[in-house]
Amino acid sequence: MTFFKFTKSRDSFAVVFHLLCMVVLLLMSSASHSKNREEIAKRTPFLDMLNVANRIVQKYYPQGAQFYEADFDAVKRNTWQFVFNYPPCRGEKSHSTILLRMTRRGTFQLPTQVCEPLTGKAIPLPLNLSLKEARKLAKEAGCGGEWEEFRHIQLRWPAEPAEEAHYLFTMKRGQALVGVNSKQVRCVN
Repeated sequence: MTFFKFTKSRDSFAVVFHLLCMVVLLLMSSASHSKNREEIAKRTPFLDMLNVANRIVQKYYPQGAQFYEADFDAVKRNTWQFVFNYPPCRGEKSHSTILLRMTRRGTFQLPTQVCEPLTGKAIPLPLNLSLKEARKLAKEAGCGGEWEEFRHIQLRWPAEPAEEAHYLFTMKRGQALVGVNSKQVRCVN
């Protein structure tokens, strides 16, 4: 009887020991996974911004702009500067560069001119409504959230010359289109 009790207690000790080992291993693996997640999270904003910058540039320079370099602006926190090389628009002689300054919130500065998608001719961006003014109009309209919630801003150049260019603001709960000439805001959910 005494031998049976001793064996039983030894078995229970082995079970407890194995359980403790499993818990330690799980804790170690979860710590390494969380570290990996932190490293990925640090890289993700840059990759997201680079993807957005690529989409913007390819939209306005369909003849083939290529990513050249990216610099982190230490003065303006969380700001990346992306430089793209692009072939000359029709009628121009030399290659040039596109410079986009982007923050983690998705704001950016557009180049001063773009190549028109259909003709390939260089055209200036419309300056009769600045990005700052368009942003204010979109915020006042309340299309899906405050300015701090805007995730993506772009300038939509129309396919037809008669159509109006629009600033497109993408937010958490919808989009806002602001006409460059009419300055009218249209909410899109």
